[in-house]
Amino acid sequence: MNLNRTINLNKKFIVLLFLVNIIALCLYYSYALFQVTVIQNNAVVLSTGTVDLTFSTNLTNNSFSLYNGNEITVNITLNSTNASAIGYKLYYTSSTGKESLQVSSATEFDNYVVEGTMTSSKTFSLTFKNNGSYSIITLGAIGGVAGAPIELESGQHEIRLTKVVSDSCYTATVDTSTNEAMITNYSADRCGTTANIPSAISGYTVTSIGNNSLENLGLTSVTIPNSVKTIGSSAFVYNNITSMTIPDSVETIGDSAFAGNEMTRLTLGNSVKTIGDFAFSVGWGDRRNLLTSVTIPDSVITIGDSAFADNKLTSVTLGNSVETIGNNAFSEDSGYNFFVVDSETGELIGNQITSITIPDSVVSIGDSAFAYNAITTVVIGNGVTNIGSDAFRENLISNLTLGNSVETISSWAFYGNRLTSFTLPISIGYIADGAFDCNSILT
Repeated sequence: MNLNRTINLNKKFIVLLFLVNIIALCLYYSYALFQVTVIQNNAVVLSTGTVDLTFSTNLTNNSFSLYNGNEITVNITLNSTNASAIGYKLYYTSSTGKESLQVSSATEFDNYVVEGTMTSSKTFSLTFKNNGSYSIITLGAIGGVAGAPIELESGQHEIRLTKVVSDSCYTATVDTSTNEAMITNYSADRCGTTANIPSAISGYTVTSIGNNSLENLGLTSVTIPNSVKTIGSSAFVYNNITSMTIPDSVETIGDSAFAGNEMTRLTLGNSVKTIGDFAFSVGWGDRRNLLTSVTIPDSVITIGDSAFADNKLTSVTLGNSVETIGNNAFSEDSGYNFFVVDSETGELIGNQITSITIPDSVVSIGDSAFAYNAITTVVIGNGVTNIGSDAFRENLISNLTLGNSVETISSWAFYGNRLTSFTLPISIGYIADGAFDCNSILT
């Protein structure tokens, strides 16, 4: 009797243990399949300086899993302690791509979910639904001047927040860690074709002009304040600017920054270090600048590809700190329209530089750097080691002085000139085919 009772008790215990295991397995797989259903409160917080972030216990490193046909609702709160409006963007990434993921939100573009401005806390409720295969979704916020995504984890974080400010003419973003502003937009319709960029906006110092910020607005005149250090790529491309003074504060001029204008006069400040590709060259179609002379200050180290191509240069003075002269930097054009003649005036369109002295600081002269000009005299400085292909092709060179460090003269470098004699330095190690073809060299 006692034996039977013991057996029955053991059976009940085994059944109970089995049920407990089943329940545990169900809970485990339920958790694995639906590890996050709602993220409460401060899932993502933006604030100035150091903030403390707290996530739901089921959320690790801002990521959660989502299976085919499942939905997850996420509450995200952005907090601001700043009096002025702060610009924000939320973003998501998915391991299976956006095409299989539906996001219910006010605005959706690319991997950004919502964007806007706020002056205090704001909460968003976003629903993610996966119509494809298994995916891992990562949430975050956009911060910093460059707009790089920040994948926030629990704990202490230093956040560089971008604030959006504006006045009647300009819009700018502010890096709140430095309180420096970058111009991002100008209203020519409201403020006209003369753009006097302010040194400060809403109390923040303007230190940069953003990429494409004043592009194609029909501007005829621009004044840049001494506070600006950086001019972004295509910042003033395709306008009608005829004269430009770059202040001494500017250190970088971006690619195509002033391309495709009608510039006849240019003054470069004495702090410029980098002049980007196509910075003062041709724009779209036949829009081009018309500079006749340019003086590169001693501060400049790099002159980018085609930086001054497609102008009407006859005189160029290079500063004594230039190290690199890019491909087509001062060529008759940027490499597309050799010897184009104006149909109305009969004048040759493009640079026609008559002489050039390369300072000792220069190490490399790029391909076609001075091609198709009207140069008669060239002096190559003692620092130059490489002369690129077609560098001085089809000029009128009859006087050539090569520096004592030149090692390589590339193909067609001096093709089609009027050389009758010159002296090669003992440093020469390689002269490519065609380097001096179509001259009249006798010795």
